Amino acid sequence: MEYTTHTLNEAKSRCVTTHKRSGTQWTTDIPVALGGYGENATPGEMLASVVASCMMSMVSFLAARKNVDTEGMTIDARAEDKDGSIVHLHFLVKMPLPGTHPLRKTLEQASETCPVRKSLSDKVEITTEWIWE
Repeated sequence: MEYTTHTLNEAKSRCVTTHKRSGTQWTTDIPVALGGYGENATPGEMLASVVASCMMSMVSFLAARKNVDTEGMTIDARAEDKDGSIVHLHFLVKMPLPGTHPLRKTLEQASETCPVRKSLSDKVEITTEWIWE
C-alpha cells in the first residue's frame, strides 16, 4: 500500500500535512476550546470540506456527462461535534441553475453517491440544503 500524504506534528496542537505527489500542504489546528491556535481549519472542518468536495465532484461529473454546466456551484459545509465526536454535518449547496431544471432531482441524488460521505458512520447525521438560482 502506498501512502499519499505525510503529516507532521509541528506544535502541540498544529499538524502540517503534505500531499506527496504534488507537494501541496495544508495545516490544521485543534479547536480553540481544546487549546488550539484558531488560525487554521480544525480536522472536523476539514472532514466537512472533504465530504463537500466529494459531493460536488459527483454532481459535476454527472452534470458534465449530461452536458450541463455547473460552474459557480458552491457548498458551505459545517461540522458539529458533541463529546469529542462529529455528530452532524450540514451542507448548503448553491446551484447556478434554475429550480425548474429537468435534472434537478438527478443532480441532488448524485451528491449522495459520494463514496466519502457513504463511508461515514450512521452516527453522523448529514443534512443537505439546496438553493437553486
